[in-house]
Amino acid sequence: MRSLGATIIDPIDFPIAEDWKYTFVGQSKRVYNGTIIVLEYDLKNDMEKFLMTELTNTSNIKTLEDMINYNELHSDLEFPPGTCCQGTFVAADQLGPRENSAEYWYAKSVQQQLNEEGTKYAFRVNKLDLLLLPTEGSAARLGAVGRCPVGTVPVGYDTINLPYGMSFVGQRYDEPTVFRAMSAYEAKFPVRKAPPTLD
Repeated sequence: MRSLGATIIDPIDFPIAEDWKYTFVGQSKRVYNGTIIVLEYDLKNDMEKFLMTELTNTSNIKTLEDMINYNELHSDLEFPPGTCCQGTFVAADQLGPRENSAEYWYAKSVQQQLNEEGTKYAFRVNKLDLLLLPTEGSAARLGAVGRCPVGTVPVGYDTINLPYGMSFVGQRYDEPTVFRAMSAYEAKFPVRKAPPTLD
C-alpha cells in the first residue's frame, strides 16, 4: 500500500472490539457487543423475504428452517472442517419478532455506542481516511456497526482453501474514497487465483 502512495499508520489507537461486552437483561448467556444479537434477529425476520427474491433458488429453500435442514443434509459440502455459522442460523430460528424485543432494540443502541467509541473514534483520533482490517473476525464488523462503507478485496486462501480478504472501511457516506483505494490496490495486486471447485 505504501508503494501506491498510502501513508500507513500502524499501530493506531483503536479500542478492541472483544473488550466491549454488554450483558443483556433477561439473557444472561448472551454477553456480546450487540452485533450477533442484531444479526440473529435480522436473519429470523428477513431471511424468508430475501429467499423469495432469489429467482434461481433450485433447492426449494423458502425459510430459515429450510436452510438449516438443507445445511444439515449436505453438511459435507456446506461445512467443510474449519467453517462456521450453522449455529448462528439455529440460534436465530429460535427467536421471535424483533419489533417487540427489548433485547434487539437495546443491542441496536449498543451498536450506536460502539460506533461512537470505536469506528468514529479511530477515524477522528488517528486522522484517518480509511481503516484496513482483515475481513475475518469481529474487527471487520465495526464498519457495519457504524453504517460505514466497507469493500473487500481478495488476498488469498487459507489452509482449507477458503478465501480471505482485506476490508477497506471508509467514513460514513465516503464511498468514493473506498472505491479509489480498492481500485488502486486491485490494479497492483497479482492476478487472482480461481478458487478450487468442490468436485
